[in-house]
Amino acid sequence: MKKFLLAAFVALMLTVTAFAVSADDFNFNDAAKTEELVAYLEEKAPEAGTKNINITDFKISSDNTLDLYQLCIDEAPLLFQFKQIVVVKDAHNEYITHIRFLYKDGYDHESYVKDVETCKAKAGELLYGIKDNDSLDTVTKALLLYDRLAMICRYDNESVAAGVVEFGSDTMYGPFIKGKAICTGYTGAYMYLLREIGVDSRTVRSKDGEVTVHAWLVVTMNGIEYHADLTYDDSEPDVQGRMAHDYFLISSARLNSLGQNKIYHKHNFELTDTRYEDKYWKNSETQIVFADGFIYFINNRIEKERGIYLVDPADPTYTPVKLIDLTDYWIKSKVGNSYEAYANYHCLSTDGNVIFYSTPRNIYAYDLTKGTTRVICAPVITGEYDNIYGFRYDNGDLVYSIHYAPNFGDSDINDVFNDEDFQIREKYDPDAAPTPNKTPVIDVPDPGTDPDDSVITVYFTDVKKNHWYFGAVEYALVKGYMNGMSKTTFAPNGNIKREQFVLILANIAGVNTDNYKNVSSGMTDVPTGQWYSGAVAWAVEKGYVSGMTLTTFGRGRDITRAQLARLFYVYAEKNGIDVKGRAELSSFADKAKVQDWMYDGLSWAVDAGIINGMEIGGKLSLDPNGSAIRAQCAVMLQKFDVYRGK
Repeated sequence: MKKFLLAAFVALMLTVTAFAVSADDFNFNDAAKTEELVAYLEEKAPEAGTKNINITDFKISSDNTLDLYQLCIDEAPLLFQFKQIVVVKDAHNEYITHIRFLYKDGYDHESYVKDVETCKAKAGELLYGIKDNDSLDTVTKALLLYDRLAMICRYDNESVAAGVVEFGSDTMYGPFIKGKAICTGYTGAYMYLLREIGVDSRTVRSKDGEVTVHAWLVVTMNGIEYHADLTYDDSEPDVQGRMAHDYFLISSARLNSLGQNKIYHKHNFELTDTRYEDKYWKNSETQIVFADGFIYFINNRIEKERGIYLVDPADPTYTPVKLIDLTDYWIKSKVGNSYEAYANYHCLSTDGNVIFYSTPRNIYAYDLTKGTTRVICAPVITGEYDNIYGFRYDNGDLVYSIHYAPNFGDSDINDVFNDEDFQIREKYDPDAAPTPNKTPVIDVPDPGTDPDDSVITVYFTDVKKNHWYFGAVEYALVKGYMNGMSKTTFAPNGNIKREQFVLILANIAGVNTDNYKNVSSGMTDVPTGQWYSGAVAWAVEKGYVSGMTLTTFGRGRDITRAQLARLFYVYAEKNGIDVKGRAELSSFADKAKVQDWMYDGLSWAVDAGIINGMEIGGKLSLDPNGSAIRAQCAVMLQKFDVYRGK
């Protein structure tokens, strides 16, 4: 239950006497003036320590002493860890001339100054890549910060259980230093982040009588106010990588309809704008990330639309495009011959170069540069119904949790834990092969989906499970041999250029072609420094390829099926793979087209089962001079690996 009784303390050193208000007096309803006062106090507090701060020039009436106090605790997030605010008034008790902050017991000025800098540094980490990024609009920036904050903080259930707020949990100190907070800690931290991107916000407190039971923010976007309550959107109990977006930029009507005890969201004003209530983030139950210039999110909630999507931040409509289809189920139990499954709990994260996502038994990395995906973590899971329920990338580490239930408790005994009790943390090595998962994955088909019309589970919209090349394409993608022609298409019927296949050959060999990028291949049509330059230079150096002439490689020309077979043959021979086998080619109708230089490659490839021929005009043919298409290449790659025992 996300509530807490918040006690407020203010020491008024002099008796308050009402005076007539001057037109020059400080107006707490003037946003510009209050912003100026907050900035001044936050600047002076670390300098002053427990000394008085002169605020005479602000002309704050003595009648506004409580308003000043409320401003300090609600709108000045850097003024944390104080137990009392002392005000000093002029000789006539008319104006407040000075203010002094008294630290909480056991806390001192040196600690405060240090903690302010620590909080700013942590906030800077969350703001990195967002604050000054002109490609992102303000709403997107606010969304990304909302999610990044949720990833580093959990709700402080211990304070609720004890009935006493732990030190710092009620201020931005909680999220940024402790990693846990109550509602006012979330609001303080998020307010500070919003302020850094130029977004105004204010704290709203819901009260039961005179006691505050919950606090959240009202955020101003383009002059219009919306509710935002990260406390309720962060998962409870806390699970790595999981959160919701139900309370982000919503109206009062939506806030009141969300089913929480109405006492926690009581407010005496009405926010009516609903433009952001049905945007893409509402269906995501994990972190939304920014990488490679795009927004990435998982649609967890709509069964028929489950998957990873990208959004172009330049698109004002925020229209999502599916990138990866997700069809996994988190198995709960088996009843007879049927499995009972929980909802899906895919989590998303990023290091800026790749996006990571979790399935019930594996963690994958999708390389944004190469367009490839592969398993990077396959933990050995011993429990039949244990699954990966939480995951996020954290500064070089893969942090995930394995449990038998999504909320880390047993519903029968109502036993609930934070997932930190079940966390596994391991270093992410982008070059290492994952430990094989020895636990078989239980495949539960979606009863509402035709399996023959399902999109490939990796990410491409033009490769379906009923296509003859489906398994081979998926294999080539997962192995990192091939990638897509765009973020959403594989182009299975597209022809392969000579330089493209040489790069595929380098991928098979596991060669880092960047080491050859500036090495001359000796071919006049292959300049150095291009995406294909390193692969061609490497292949020429190894003797795998020669040019179409003595001085030209034939860049941009389609590779033929005979040339493809020849490259497989030469690569195998030079790497000690048996190439002695030869098949009789007389059964192929176009055997006469097989030139002498083609024979060894084609007859070996047929014998090895890498090439089977194709039907042309009702006759089995090799089509040696025909262009090799990408789907055929994927099939050959898979068969070549089988032949060489990979």
